[in-house]
This record gives sequence, C-alpha cells and structure tokens, in this order.
Amino acid sequence: MRSALRHAEFRRYWAGSLASYIGYWMAFFILGWLVVHLAIEDGHPERAPLYVGLMGLASAVPVISLTLVAGTIADRADLRRILIATQSALAILSLALATLTLTGMVSIAHVLVIAALTSAVQAFDQPTRQSVLLRIVSRAELMSAFGLYSTTFTVSQIVGPALAGLLMIPLGPGPVILFAAVGQTFNALAIASLPAMPPAPREKGSLLAGVGEGVRFVLARRSLRWTVLFNGAVSFLARPYHYLLPALAIGVLGFSAVELSWLVSAIGVGAVVAALVVANLDGSRHRATLVYLSSGAAGAVLVAAGSVTALPAALAVSLAFGFSLIIFGSLTATAMQLEAPDGLRTRVISIYTMFLSGSIPLGQLTLGTLATSFGLRTVLMASGTVLAVVSLYGAVRMRDLYLAPRVAPTAGEALTG
Repeated sequence: MRSALRHAEFRRYWAGSLASYIGYWMAFFILGWLVVHLAIEDGHPERAPLYVGLMGLASAVPVISLTLVAGTIADRADLRRILIATQSALAILSLALATLTLTGMVSIAHVLVIAALTSAVQAFDQPTRQSVLLRIVSRAELMSAFGLYSTTFTVSQIVGPALAGLLMIPLGPGPVILFAAVGQTFNALAIASLPAMPPAPREKGSLLAGVGEGVRFVLARRSLRWTVLFNGAVSFLARPYHYLLPALAIGVLGFSAVELSWLVSAIGVGAVVAALVVANLDGSRHRATLVYLSSGAAGAVLVAAGSVTALPAALAVSLAFGFSLIIFGSLTATAMQLEAPDGLRTRVISIYTMFLSGSIPLGQLTLGTLATSFGLRTVLMASGTVLAVVSLYGAVRMRDLYLAPRVAPTAGEALTG
C-alpha cells in the first residue's frame, strides 16, 4: 500500500489534494444545508429535493458538453498547468459564493450559476487529475497510488463535514465556504511544485479529430464500453444519494445540521476503509466478484435508506454506502487507466468522467423531481432495486471483463487497431 508514497512528487500531490478536498466537502455540506433552507425561506419546504435536482441539472450540462474536449486538450498540453489553472478558478468561485453568503444576497439562482461554472472547471480538472498519477508513479504502483489518492477524497468526507458542522454554528455558512478557497489555493501551490508534465509526442490533428480518436478507441473495446456504461448507471441510480442526503435528513427525518454532518462523515468513514482495502488488492483475482458485489451492495443500501427512521440506522446506511461505492469506483477506474495507452489516456478517462460526472447530476434532477411527487423514500428504494438488477446482469453476462488485470496497447496499436 505504501509503495506510491516513496515518491516525493506523489506525497506533495497527495497533500495538496487532501487540502483541496477537505475544503470541497466543507463547502458541499454547507451548500446542501443552504439549498434546503432556501426552499424553507421561500415558503416551499417540499421543493427542497427539486432544488437539489435543479442544482444537478446546472452541473450536468457543462460537464457533459465539455469533458470530451477537455480530455483531448489535456492529452496535448502540460497537465501541471491545467491543474494550476483549474484549482485557481475553483478557489475564485468558492470565494464568490462565500461573499454572496456573507452579505446575505445568496439565492437559488446564484447557487445554480456557481454550480454550473464549477462543473465547467471540473470538466477539465477531473480527467487531468487522474492522468497525473501515471506521471508520478510506475504502472506497478498504480493500484497503490489510486487507493491512497482515494483516501484524500474519502478522509476529507469525514473531516470536512465534521468541521463544517462544528464551525457553522459559531461562524455561519459564509466563513466555512472560505475554507474551500483556502484548500484549493494550497493545492494549486502544491501542484506548481511538481515538474512539468508535457504531452506524449504525437502528430496533432484537429481538436474534433482528437475527440473522435478517443471515442473510437473506447467503442472498439468491449471492456471499456461496458465499464463506461456501468459506471454511468451506478452514478445515475446510486451516487445522487449523497446529494439528496440533506433533503432526507432534514426534510424527511427531521435531523439537525449536526446530525446531517455525522451522516455525511459516516459516508467518508466507509469510503476510507474501502480505499485502504483497494490500496492492498494489487491485482486481486477476486476483482470481478468485488466489482459486482460492491455495486449490488450499493443498490441494497439505497433500499435500506428508503426505510430508515432512526439516526443509528441512518449512520449504518451511510457507512455502507461509502464503502461499496469506493470499492466499485476504484476498481473500475483502475481498469480503465491500465487499458489506455499514454497518448490516449486522458481522453479515455474523460469519457469515463463524462458518464460518471454527468450521470450524477442527471440522477439528482430525475430522482429529486420524482421525489416531489412520490416521496424521497419511495424513489430511493426504486433506484436501489434497479441497480441491484443491473449488477446481477453484469455478474452473469460481463464477469469475464474483470477477471484479470488489463494491459494497455502501445500507442501505435491503439491508433491502428
């Protein structure tokens, strides 16, 4: 598990990512609380799931529109420069939201605009961020690096909401959002300390041709096609639970902001345990079993989430949700990286990211809208049932795709065949 930590560059990248994600999860917690309370202040508390869904729609359009282009640009540019620019832009957006909140001017319209702009920046940030790993560690250390990198995201899920819940009462939401800007600024400085990461030498065609090249590569490989579609299904059906949690906790279960912070942190606890498990797998022959078992478990968790009434049960559900989703996501993302050649890796990851990141807000919108008519509990149970059926199909028909570690073709093989 510790093999990737031998690299000083990875350690700096890991520390910067941790600071950025802690700030992100603090802002995420406050944003969920803010959206629910904006619905209450508007005199329509029943619209809280719909407001969450609208925020998802605002996030979906940019990431779906820009991710493929972003992956192509990243394959032709210095990865370090892209990440410095994206982290700086995210810090500015966090500062803008904090200012609106501090001045009492924030509205649902402001939240939607900032969500859309943040999504546009993340369309460039996310595929580039994952591509950096194979620039600072070896292929043999990728599973270790991915598991440890996942801990930055998952540890911050514990620390960020817990800090936000403690600080919001004495400070209010505005100052807490400022921590996101501080973390993203620190991350930009950490990335600036890394060496340049120029693109692999390649003949450059048009931007559109570069996008098509990446799409054809994914379409030509059954394993990549299924992984992308499967992640899209999981993201649409399961991952919106995280974003709908404020509506469930405050609007349905009647919990306070502190109890909501415990639920969000519980997701992080489960995710940390899962990330440590993944970091120690190292090409386990049980990969296929773990992929489908974890996605099926996520479906069962959603069914359970639709029936909880007490805090202990809600905490257990959130813990299991974080564990199952990180196991699934880490294993499938690593398989994508190992099969993609250097000259196409960021484009392959961008397609994966587009389906993953685009499906989450679309799921938010769909599930949130349905929840206003049928109730959030019913919608969660239905989505969990559908996910369990999809996972069973994959276990029966697509099990062979994850039985062995994938081997990437050379750049020449990728382009010719």
